[in-house]
Amino acid sequence: MEPVIMNTLRVFYLCCLATIMTLLLAQPTSAQRPSIADLQAQIDALQVPLDSPAAQVRTALNILPEFQEAVARYFWVEGEVPANRTEAGMTATSTDTSTNYITAVAIVNGTIVVTFGNYADASIVAKSMTFTPYESVDLTISWRCGAAPFPFWFNLLGTAGGGQAAAYIAPTIPASTYPDPCIMTPQPASHNDVIRAQVRNSLDILPVFQEAVAKSYGELGEAPVNRAAAGLTHISTDTQTQFISEVEIVNGTIIVTFGNNANPLIDGKVMTFTPYESIDQTVVWRCGSDSAPSNAGLLGTFGGGTTATYVAPTILPMHQPEPCILRSQPGSQDEIIRAQVLEAFDVVATLQDAVEAAGAALGSPSQPVAPSNRTEAGLTAVGTDTVGLYFHSVDIWNGTITVTYGNEANSVIAYETLSWTPYESVDGTIVWRCGAAPFPAGTQLMGTSAFSTTAVYVAPSSGMLSKYLPHHCRP
Repeated sequence: MEPVIMNTLRVFYLCCLATIMTLLLAQPTSAQRPSIADLQAQIDALQVPLDSPAAQVRTALNILPEFQEAVARYFWVEGEVPANRTEAGMTATSTDTSTNYITAVAIVNGTIVVTFGNYADASIVAKSMTFTPYESVDLTISWRCGAAPFPFWFNLLGTAGGGQAAAYIAPTIPASTYPDPCIMTPQPASHNDVIRAQVRNSLDILPVFQEAVAKSYGELGEAPVNRAAAGLTHISTDTQTQFISEVEIVNGTIIVTFGNNANPLIDGKVMTFTPYESIDQTVVWRCGSDSAPSNAGLLGTFGGGTTATYVAPTILPMHQPEPCILRSQPGSQDEIIRAQVLEAFDVVATLQDAVEAAGAALGSPSQPVAPSNRTEAGLTAVGTDTVGLYFHSVDIWNGTITVTYGNEANSVIAYETLSWTPYESVDGTIVWRCGAAPFPAGTQLMGTSAFSTTAVYVAPSSGMLSKYLPHHCRP
């Protein structure tokens, strides 16, 4: 009997199971629940991009612009690349920049070195990706990514200036993880930036001539009348560089003539360095259009022999290097403050381009409209998004750009402001009035011709004394 009962129960169980399966299969597709295996497959599919080493390396590109801008900013101010993060105006600790896949970001002679770790794939942990800056003849900056071919016709950044040049560092991550494309080129530098960098080239060859003049003065008690009297060759064209065609000495004054590959705006024009002597016979150099050093006379004055002659430069003040008083002794507090004020000038040049472009778009090229704020100029709305070592914000109000100094600036200029006001000429070309400089003749405030938003002139704040400003920003 028992086998019959067992068989009956088996049949009954199978019938019930078949009924349940039939009911389940009869349900609409939308009512079916995905299996655990299906859910796991979907999760795995979502994780694939993040688990890919190449995708993790690509996250480095998100933080890269901040470091590229810091390196470029230092280059335009100093004419060479920053040796480390501190020189680039950033914190000294490379681990301050950390993400899910990045443990540190360093700057080594201008090259940005990104080290991977944290949750990164084992194949790239403790390995690095590098971004090396190069410069073209017109000083446009391009970045070489990893082991990609170097940019054609480019040299390592800083090469033309003769100072600290960038050093290429090979990456250590597998080539299969490189982001693509791997050459990233920022916007070209402004026209004035390029010219200033070329003029700054003259400072690299200057010490040889300064030493020769000072040595001759120390031996003879008067200014050397020419190169030969200073112990140099008598042929001025013996001294040439990429942007300099000759260097002459006339009664102690060093006269640098630009040429060769120099920008047409300075081709054939001169930059001058005039020697003065203090009461203790220390030699002090007057650079270009800057004011004469106080408590000093032209070199040779006290000896009664050949006296130096001041020669005005023929290049525009805006193209002259700043600060432009070069001393053998440490600079005075005024000179230090002047150098701090000048840090913002290259950043302002970028904002000027933004204001001019927005003005033409809001109105027309011949009748521009002053953008009312940073947003209308195509920038972020917050002024503190634009900062430097010595200034903590840059704002735009009706076209006028205002820099507020602070951060590590000298307390004398902390919270003081300096503004650049846009004026328009008859054809709509924008002319910028810096600080307390005179009103640009033959112009009107930007926006006037369009009968729309018009720029408003803003004078420097009361604590921003003229002696802290470059020549073209003074009354």
